Amino acid sequence: MGRYTRPLVLRRWYDGNRHRDRPPPARCCKSNGKSYVAIPACGRDLYDSGLIHISIRAGDRVDSMSDVLILPGLFGSAEGHWQQHWLQDQPGSRCVTQDDWDHPNLDRWLLRLESALEEAGEAYLVAHSLGCLLAARLAGRSAACRVKAALLVAPCDLAVTEILHPGHISFGEMPTAPLPFPSVVVGSMNDAYMAVDRLTLFGRLWNAETRNIGLAGHINIASGFGRWRNGYRLLEGLKTQARGRRNIASASPAFAM
Repeated sequence: MGRYTRPLVLRRWYDGNRHRDRPPPARCCKSNGKSYVAIPACGRDLYDSGLIHISIRAGDRVDSMSDVLILPGLFGSAEGHWQQHWLQDQPGSRCVTQDDWDHPNLDRWLLRLESALEEAGEAYLVAHSLGCLLAARLAGRSAACRVKAALLVAPCDLAVTEILHPGHISFGEMPTAPLPFPSVVVGSMNDAYMAVDRLTLFGRLWNAETRNIGLAGHINIASGFGRWRNGYRLLEGLKTQARGRRNIASASPAFAM
């Protein structure tokens, strides 16, 4: 069984002038705490023959092993919040912990997020409320290239949030730059922290797909969101989208025709 200690990208392979279906894919496995790639026996001869190329790129990770960084908002995510369930249910997920959840400061929170991304190499982001604005602040910054995709759930409107929680937030203005990574914004029709028209506006400004899930409030414990399995499915869709972008960018013939 071939083993590689770094991530891989599978390139398209050819038989004559025809594109052929790929054999069963390589799987990312763990042994003694280390990750490696297992080549299935029925496809190993194709890997060995060079008809399939494995391109190792420093800093890349196999998607199934990629980190998912959880970004809570103001006051953090309490026990029972869907983000807490996510940390328990989804392997590879970890929370970007801030020093002060009650008085968010953009510069300090952004520094912590960028440090987490540097440590991860590449990651998916799953953000809630103010955490969505934190993720959106990555636009135009070098750390954005480390984000594979972002699920932005119930972003808050700073003007409204500062009225609801006066003196708590130091987060500047609302981010408006388009995001350079695939993103889905999830909101509701009755969120006290962001009106529907503003949800649509910022989804468009961020160049993100917007999903309105109806009467779901702020998509938190108060509105009945504990374990949120639909969120897992949304992220899987984003992963597929991110892989598609990467495959288009990296696909090349195994040999010149």
